[in-house]
Parts: sequence; structure tokens; C-alpha cells
Amino acid sequence: MGKTPVEKWNDKIASIRSTCQAILEVSDDIRYAGVINEYGRTMAGILRPGVTPILDSKQTRDEFFIVASMLRMRRELVRSVGNLDHITMQYNQIYIVVLQHEGLYYYLSVDVNVENISKLILRVKESIQAGVNP
Repeated sequence: MGKTPVEKWNDKIASIRSTCQAILEVSDDIRYAGVINEYGRTMAGILRPGVTPILDSKQTRDEFFIVASMLRMRRELVRSVGNLDHITMQYNQIYIVVLQHEGLYYYLSVDVNVENISKLILRVKESIQAGVNP
């Protein structure tokens, strides 16, 4: 007998959570790794142990909604400019990196003092690819 829809959903969330954990293992400079859906709802997310969140829960929810809305509204551009690789936003205290893979948005918070953000992004992409296609 096959799995129920709830069991399939739980398996998917467990897989996403495992990928988030693998992303955190890429570098100590990654503060948070999470996945949000196209509406900005958190599917899974892990804050590195010992790290104090910069945003409160309402600010985080609003941030995820804004990012997901922006990405959803820009879908029409794909025909003109191609698929989105990643978005990097640099603030005084952190980088925010958003990667899109197979309909999911990977949202990362990275320490602003990271040595090379471009190399870190490449390593995270490899980690996501490995998590999705073990």
C-alpha cells in the first residue's frame, strides 16, 4: 500500500529540513537556512545553534512574504532574461541570499564578514543539488 498524502508531505518536509541542515554545514558563516514556499510560508528552517536572531517573528514573516511576492511577480521575466540563479541582499549586519530550486525558495542569512560570498553561494548550490538528488 502506498503512502498517504500526509506521509508524503511529512517525508518532503523531513527532506527539506535535512537539506537545510546540510546547508548550515557548508560554512559557520551561515546563520540561518530555510525554505519558503511561493507565498512566503516557512516549510522548514534552522537557525544555527548559539546564533541570536536579528529579526523578530513578525519581521521574519513579513520578510519572507516580501521576498516570495517579489519572486512570484517576476516570473514573467523568465522568458526574457532566463531563470533566476540567486539574489543577494547586503545589509550592514548580514547578507540575505535567496536561491530558487525546483519551485522552492532557499532563504539564507549569512554573516556579513564572510570571506567570499560568491564561493559560499556556489557551495550552497552544490549542497542543495546533493540534497535533492542524493
